[in-house]
Amino acid sequence: MVETRGGRDGLGIAVVRLGRDLGEPVAQVLPERLATHELILVLEGAGSVEVDRTEHACGPGTVLLVRPGQVRRVATGAGGRPEWREAIAVRFAGSFPRSVSISLPDVADEAFGARRWNLTGRELETVGAGFACLAEEYARVGDDASGTSVELLRLTLTSVLLRLTRVRSEETGAGSLSPGYHAFRRELERSYATVHTTKAYADRLGFSPRALNEVCRAAAGHTAKELIDARIVLEAQRLLADTDLPVAAIGRRLGYDEATNFGKFFLRCTGTTPGEFRRRLAPR
Repeated sequence: MVETRGGRDGLGIAVVRLGRDLGEPVAQVLPERLATHELILVLEGAGSVEVDRTEHACGPGTVLLVRPGQVRRVATGAGGRPEWREAIAVRFAGSFPRSVSISLPDVADEAFGARRWNLTGRELETVGAGFACLAEEYARVGDDASGTSVELLRLTLTSVLLRLTRVRSEETGAGSLSPGYHAFRRELERSYATVHTTKAYADRLGFSPRALNEVCRAAAGHTAKELIDARIVLEAQRLLADTDLPVAAIGRRLGYDEATNFGKFFLRCTGTTPGEFRRRLAPR
């Protein structure tokens, strides 16, 4: 869809215009596991993007953020091109945006789940101008020995992320997700394959298990253990969908030395066995 290693000569960002009548065919009928963040702004037409088996409708004014490690599939029409008429996609490494003095937890740092914004009016106009600037400066990078275009790319991407953070804060309430919850999610993202208990995470973060559960319930409506199990299941589903690894090897990668124990865990959480889940993933 765009350059998968972060852009020209390891730049850390890649920008491309997409659409039925634009550019090359996407050729993304099969799912792709992203190595970078991806922001898509739909300008004209309607289509859909599937992220970790969840379909997101994307019409004019939709901004969709997909994160590294997520499995993303763009719905395509005739000729392998997206269903929408025009969109701008930006892929970037987490280290590419300019560092700022405030946290961007709901946009850049949150490890789980795609994010979607449906922008209108002034918000769409401003964010759309940012995407247009990214596309313009990316086209100039190869001819700009001064580095001005790269710096403008960093600043513009940072501005777009800040604006999306503000829109999300206005929708959900500023500060609704506590620093303790974000710390747990970051630690979970680092350790889900080897650490499976609430107590272990609580010890690492300086909480009691009860306090950690209260933090998780307040932020996500689930206990810490439920979120731990959900993260393991998500990774298992990604590996089952995106690789040919044997089920036993996937279980070992996720901390289960015995394939039967992994199978029982997956069945308890999903209602199906790993083998059955994989067999249901027929190309569509």
